[in-house]
Amino acid sequence: MSEPLVLVILLGANADPTTDAVMAAARRALGPEAVVVADMSSSQSDADALAIGARVHARAVARVSWADGGRQVARLHVHVMPANEWTDDEVRFLPQDAASERGRMIGYALASMVQRLERERTEEPPRDAAVTVKASGAPLVAPRDTAPAASPAARTLAEAPDTARIDREAAVTNREPAPGVEVFAHSSGVLGGGATSIGGAAGARWWGSTRLGLRGAAGARAGAISAANVTTTTLFASAGPSYRIPIGSTLELGARVDFIVLHHSATRRETRETTHARWLGAVGTMIEGSWALGSHAGVIAAAGAELAFGTTMVSVGGTPTADIPRARALAELGVRFRF
Repeated sequence: MSEPLVLVILLGANADPTTDAVMAAARRALGPEAVVVADMSSSQSDADALAIGARVHARAVARVSWADGGRQVARLHVHVMPANEWTDDEVRFLPQDAASERGRMIGYALASMVQRLERERTEEPPRDAAVTVKASGAPLVAPRDTAPAASPAARTLAEAPDTARIDREAAVTNREPAPGVEVFAHSSGVLGGGATSIGGAAGARWWGSTRLGLRGAAGARAGAISAANVTTTTLFASAGPSYRIPIGSTLELGARVDFIVLHHSATRRETRETTHARWLGAVGTMIEGSWALGSHAGVIAAAGAELAFGTTMVSVGGTPTADIPRARALAELGVRFRF
């Protein structure tokens, strides 16, 4: 029975927020029988790395380092016994990838490399042996394949799926956005009846988890109702829950519900200016999209409906002339910045 795989990962002397995720992902990908050990020494040479691995009877040794100060390119340096050479690879990240996600990807990549190198060592045929045969007094040398039949364990290793590669590919296509806080500002417009208005809003959203968040905003819109010859101003404040789903590595789609307080005012200018106003509640339902432009910034857009808890009538000389309807279409376009 073969000994369990022991992998030593040299992570350097400096603390790194990806360390725990690297170790957890490597252990998961290599299986429960593998032993994965972290080394936090300041060793830099390959000879030192091999000596550290020899002390714990490791069959594989790996060094993880960063190629840039922004930690967007991780360099992997891997050695698997009994070979003499080292194998190198790189893992590249997007600026918005969270530290836990980067660590998970590094762990899967290391495990994938070790599995591949182990298979290659198992499948590598031995050097051809020579057989000498005499014919007509002259020796003839013919090659003979003396490679033994693969053992059941070797066949199992060679035929086994690369679980680390599978998990790594899944991680690439299912990057979860990190919890945190974002601030935003956007233009907005409503359309319904003759009460069309445009304006803007600003606010913040707290993502308490990768999918669920709580949003608050305040803003204003201005418009006109030509049928009554009045201008309108709407002040509003809103708060409510949000939900998002990552689509690839830069796009997010989601939905939100806003509970809104509206302050409608209508002003008519003739011989003298007259303004009437009212407060009322409303609820909004929106479909949202967010496109990342970098590690923090992004473009946001949303479309949906605003449903007020009543119709606002506009009267001229005591006669109802127009109204601000209960239901109006709503659209938004702006930018957001995440911390």
